[in-house]
Amino acid sequence: MIEFKEIATEEELTAVLEMCYRILGNDNAELYGYDAWLNRLIDGLQPLIYACDDDKIISAVLGRAENKDSLVIGFVACDENYRRQGITK
Repeated sequence: MIEFKEIATEEELTAVLEMCYRILGNDNAELYGYDAWLNRLIDGLQPLIYACDDDKIISAVLGRAENKDSLVIGFVACDENYRRQGITK
């Protein structure tokens, strides 16, 4: 059963980012590296959402505030085996 969750712990963040980096790479460490996402998690103001099937992380949508009026979706990733099902949508 697919479940949607908000990242609440550093452990969840690490697991979600491992999936994202595997799919998307890690080219821009300043904006999208682990430390940047950890700071966003600590701030608690960013949308950091993922989907899992049982305990397997299958999809993520991670955002960051560009300024007080604008949000940028930084990562959108979905495991290859779960694409075209509308999960990440």
